[in-house]
Amino acid sequence: MMLVVPQDQGPRAVPQRESVQVASQPVLRGKPGLGATLQPAACLWDHHFKQPWSPASLGGPWYPLYQLGNPQLRIFRTNFFIQLVRPGTAQPEDTVQFRIPMEMTRVDLRNYLERIYNVPVAAVRTRVQHGSNRKRDYRNVRVKKPDYKVAYVQLAHGQTFTFPDLFPEKKSPDGSPGDDDIRDQLLEDQRRRQTRDPRRGGVPDWFGL
Repeated sequence: MMLVVPQDQGPRAVPQRESVQVASQPVLRGKPGLGATLQPAACLWDHHFKQPWSPASLGGPWYPLYQLGNPQLRIFRTNFFIQLVRPGTAQPEDTVQFRIPMEMTRVDLRNYLERIYNVPVAAVRTRVQHGSNRKRDYRNVRVKKPDYKVAYVQLAHGQTFTFPDLFPEKKSPDGSPGDDDIRDQLLEDQRRRQTRDPRRGGVPDWFGL
């Protein structure tokens, strides 16, 4: 920094701004012998600090550049993935249960259902379900499952939802047991044979008859 003392204003110092200049000395890029090139330092400065900003640089979706004659651009949906689950306990007919990411808020879920799927929403309540830590690994260390968020969506007035029966029971028309019943019975018999006798006191079956 330079100090300039004018003659007519006394010994008062007036600071001067320094101009920052990028060195024009060539810089070696790459490893010697493997296609190393010489580039000016100004080029490196432009490469690292003058790149145009884009959503892809932050991990988001890249919106394509429109060119004349291309089809109409579409709007990318959010990176949220919601899952409609069957409630463990009985819920009112106008309440739907979802499993949503931890980053998703009640406002996000409301907009997601109303704007994309045209589902009228009256209220949204959320809670965080902590993952179970009962499982242990080979080192006898507890392994905790990740937490997730549960959302209860109350539909608008007059709207109801019933979770569909995805796996209905199939019965033969003549009343005889179907293939599923026979398979379940065979699996139950096999499990019963493989179960150890509690009266043997932990002795393996190899020593028995």
